Amino acid sequence: DKIVDICCGYEYGLFLTETGSVWGRGVNSHGQIGQRKGIFNISTMLKIEFDVHDNVAIPKIIALACGYDHNLMIDSEHRLWVFGNTVKYGPLYKAKLHGWFLENDIKAMHISCGADQLSLCIDENGILFTF
Repeated sequence: DKIVDICCGYEYGLFLTETGSVWGRGVNSHGQIGQRKGIFNISTMLKIEFDVHDNVAIPKIIALACGYDHNLMIDSEHRLWVFGNTVKYGPLYKAKLHGWFLENDIKAMHISCGADQLSLCIDENGILFTF
């Protein structure tokens, strides 16, 4: 698979392939490599298997962004997904929990992350969300 997007957080990194697979390596203390807590360090590149529930499947991922210890992804239906240290997202965006992933109702076009769980998203109407 050809790599089409990359990002780095604090002591970890993710990359996205043209088929929509997300891979990661590094520290996983808050699930930022998509693994359950208790798996602290991923020393080799690992394909993230999206452990979702309630028969919800994540369509092809088309973009990703890494923050300090959290991540954003956009799927092919322009839904925004967050994982890692995501404690601030649920109350703000009526997020639905699917395993480690929180889904919300934003139709995302562009995303960016920073430290301390800061995230930015521009939706399909050009509205900027900060959270």
